[in-house]
Amino acid sequence: MPRGSLAEEARRTLTRQGAKVLTPVLHQRVAYSHAVIDGRSVHEYEPEGQAAAEITDLYNHITRLYGKTDRKAKAA
Repeated sequence: MPRGSLAEEARRTLTRQGAKVLTPVLHQRVAYSHAVIDGRSVHEYEPEGQAAAEITDLYNHITRLYGKTDRKAKAA
């Protein structure tokens, strides 16, 4: 079974049951574990890493859902 198929099956099942499933995906990355061990966020641990990009994407998606601005837009 391909690696991503479990997550995709869960997404399909939840959608069929009427649940709202967000588009951004958080993958299982070592950076999340290392950041927790260090007591930091992934943005502090590895600011340019994929885990930080995933969290930023999730944050931006949620803020757009609630009519807020993107993180980068606030800094500009």
